[in-house]
Amino acid sequence: MQFLIALLLFLQAEGSERPDLFLNYVIIGLLLVVAAILGVIVVRRRMTERDDDWD
Repeated sequence: MQFLIALLLFLQAEGSERPDLFLNYVIIGLLLVVAAILGVIVVRRRMTERDDDWD
């Protein structure tokens, strides 16, 4: 993860004077993917907890 952040900062430093919105969209997309993965993990854990409570 640190490598990815360092790479993104390096690419952003090389940019022109005008900010490159594509890089921001890539960062937002990656954060949304991470949030979705964590959400799926939480939902699966809660479903197994509910199954355990019924026993």
